[in-house]
Amino acid sequence: MVTPLVLVVLLTARMPRVTDRWVEAGALLVVAVAGSLLATRSALSTLCLVFPILIWAALRFQLAGSAPCALLVSVLAVVARTDRLGPFAGHGKVEVMVNLTVLNGAVALTSLLLAAVVAEKQNVRRRIERACGEPTEVVDQLAPGRSAAVWPSRASDERERR
Repeated sequence: MVTPLVLVVLLTARMPRVTDRWVEAGALLVVAVAGSLLATRSALSTLCLVFPILIWAALRFQLAGSAPCALLVSVLAVVARTDRLGPFAGHGKVEVMVNLTVLNGAVALTSLLLAAVVAEKQNVRRRIERACGEPTEVVDQLAPGRSAAVWPSRASDERERR
């Protein structure tokens, strides 16, 4: 849970700051803290309340949003267990440890894998946009066994027409 957060900090230190989404990031922080506290300290078994928050963080902020949220949920769940609060009250040590392990695994898989899928989707979209900007190069690359001489570029076609 800590390693993805360290990677985010190291990567964002080198990247330019994006300031247009600070309001949404602040709202995510408030909702993540409130939702995690409610889920881990409520007498009701409401641990699944954290998953919509993790999904929001992963979809909108990728790893930069999902890693801190996942760590927050994990830490608050461990603290609630230590204080014997919420869904962890009144259970034996083995049962609580199994529940914490399952919760932490589900939180990590949900948030980090979804963030990775969203980031990959954005990378593919950027590559497609770049490829659409240069269609003749794409056609040359996609034509099996054909060289550039056989598939003339658009510029050479225009020269021949003149």
